[in-house]
Amino acid sequence: MSKLARTIGVVLASIVLSASVLTGCGKDNAKTSTEKKEITVWVHPFMKDQGAEQKMWNDFVKGFEEKNSDIKVNLQSVPWANRDQRMLTAFSASKGPDVCYLITDHLAQFGEMGIIEPLDSYIPEDVKKDYHEKALKAATLNGKVYGLPMLQTVMAYNYNLDLLEKAGWDTKKLPSNWNELMEMSKMVKEKTGAYGMSMTLGNSPNSTLYPFLWQAGGDVIDEKGNYIMDSEAGIKSIQFMRDLYANKYVPDNSATALAEHDALFQEGKIAMILSEQLPTVFKELPFKYNVGPAFKEKEEVLFGTVGSWAMAHNSKNKEAAAKFMLYLTEPDNMKVFLNNTRYVPPKKSLQNIYKDDPYLNEMTKLAEFVRPGVIHPAGRSILSIINPELQAAVLGKKTPEQVVKDLKPMVEKAVKDSMSLKPQ
Repeated sequence: MSKLARTIGVVLASIVLSASVLTGCGKDNAKTSTEKKEITVWVHPFMKDQGAEQKMWNDFVKGFEEKNSDIKVNLQSVPWANRDQRMLTAFSASKGPDVCYLITDHLAQFGEMGIIEPLDSYIPEDVKKDYHEKALKAATLNGKVYGLPMLQTVMAYNYNLDLLEKAGWDTKKLPSNWNELMEMSKMVKEKTGAYGMSMTLGNSPNSTLYPFLWQAGGDVIDEKGNYIMDSEAGIKSIQFMRDLYANKYVPDNSATALAEHDALFQEGKIAMILSEQLPTVFKELPFKYNVGPAFKEKEEVLFGTVGSWAMAHNSKNKEAAAKFMLYLTEPDNMKVFLNNTRYVPPKKSLQNIYKDDPYLNEMTKLAEFVRPGVIHPAGRSILSIINPELQAAVLGKKTPEQVVKDLKPMVEKAVKDSMSLKPQ
């Protein structure tokens, strides 16, 4: 058994599933020079209308094959469930697809493991220049580009304007910092009995702790992988979340909730929720709503991710795979994809794609404040390490000071372990 297969086995055994967007990479069907090169692509459901989505993919494949008669694209729709396990199992057996869709933390992990191929030699310079700097950086590891971004998400603050008006808050000045968020939550609680905001600590720290940590000027690890959360910013951000919970400005189940409190928001019982696509989540809302600015303490920042196409390292048809990835990310094709899925564009040339949609246009503008999580091979492991400690702090079972101290050896071990995931 190769070291890569053993490495994948280790990761597979310890994988923690999350609600992230993912697709695999890998198997190539090598053909003779007189036969078509075949590439396999796995995609997940991005749309509720599966029929419309299938037509979109079929059209992409048809258009590509008409321009590249020597290449056959075998596109397969793969369920979201158990996607991490499916990906790693396929790679350990050398049976995964050639082209895979990965978000930032998967890119970092699989890039470090040698599962995916650096793309710098395949990407024309003009293509690189059309990407927003932050989007391309999110697909980069150790100075090498491992993904071609297809979409961005922005986990923004969405407000029930009618509820804020009832509480006496000026809806033309939505909260822009922590003090204003706390004051708004207090007014909503006292004047209406509703909650100020949603908090879901059963979910990934990406969307719960990280934005507050970054806004305070901190992070979990630095660019070299050194643990730096035992700082004023780390303590302050955890304490702020503890205060929101202690004051009952967030729902009672916030410490363990796995998903946003959509039902409470729809019923007018919560003033603000985090969402990347509010109009898509709710077909109709019985009140006025709007997206607010990123909060700023030391830094103005939000969480969001970048979804990219990546290429399997063991693909035998890399040139063909690269051609298809570049085809999918051409502005015209990306525009079709984004208009169907309603994600934020990662390309400068598509910045005004939603100019006639006030909500999505504002979300597109907010993308400049987005960070995609911890860009490190240990990024995904760190998520599962932080959650129980954060829950303990919010519930008052540990102080923020104790939490950041206790996290240090666990995060350092995750970083060390991640750097040993090397193929032979």
